[in-house]
Amino acid sequence: MITLIDLIVIFIIFCWFILFATNKRIFVYSKHPIAEGVDSFFITLHFIHASVYKKIASNLSKEAVRLIGGHIEIQIDEYVYGFETKYKNKIPHIISYEERKNFNGVFLKKDFLIWLEESKGELITSVKVPVTLKQKQKLIELYEKNLKETPYDYAFFGMRCASSAYQMLGTTGIVPAQESNTRYIMSSFFPRLFRKMVLSWANYNGFEVSVKEGRIDRYWER
Repeated sequence: MITLIDLIVIFIIFCWFILFATNKRIFVYSKHPIAEGVDSFFITLHFIHASVYKKIASNLSKEAVRLIGGHIEIQIDEYVYGFETKYKNKIPHIISYEERKNFNGVFLKKDFLIWLEESKGELITSVKVPVTLKQKQKLIELYEKNLKETPYDYAFFGMRCASSAYQMLGTTGIVPAQESNTRYIMSSFFPRLFRKMVLSWANYNGFEVSVKEGRIDRYWER
């Protein structure tokens, strides 16, 4: 027998699906204004795929592995920026805290060579995106500002690496913007969702995409 709670959950999932499908279509088929041979600057979106050791993966479905992780960072010139949990040994907040003193997230800025060393063995899909000088400068300004003072918490049902990157790109006009952080969260709840959207968008606009294969002792989601 279907209960009221079941109906509410079904309704919420249905609303999320409609929102995601609509947003994905707008995102994927948005023609980048400087995609067609115009001199421009570039940023690179680095998607680190989720993975587990193959011995563990044998006991998990491929769908489960696709939901367990992944990460995205944005490279601007010789630096790589990202948003992640502040405390690696602690479980992230389930819902976002409102008070800044309780925030569990932090913005990081890494030298590209250091980032390369840290990401050895990872399966990484990289998308090179053309931007205007104004967009590039605004993106750097936003990241530098967030490095000094984190604007939101890191939480499972809140802003995480994908939704944060999506919001930064939307705020600077590099991708279609959303009306609120909630919409960024719902449209990129897992890094894989956002990666698939970006790859379709990159293909539509003819952007350069490269893949660095990961270590062979792990099962990688794709």
